[in-house]
Amino acid sequence: MDFFDIVEPHLKELTENEHHLFEFVVQNMEKINGCSIREVASMAFVSTATFLRFVRKIGFSGFLNFKNKLATGLK
Repeated sequence: MDFFDIVEPHLKELTENEHHLFEFVVQNMEKINGCSIREVASMAFVSTATFLRFVRKIGFSGFLNFKNKLATGLK
């Protein structure tokens, strides 16, 4: 499955702040691909715990799963 195929069913469940976080992810997909969760959370001005909850809420099992699908979507 593609990154957006996984995320799409979860988008309507997101809060306004989570939608902003999703927009950040979409706009920075290439930058995020090479970063750790701490770096991504820092760039998004959220805690690592908040970013991890967000990643799980949009359909991924964890940050590594998120990054792998994100990288696949960039190809």
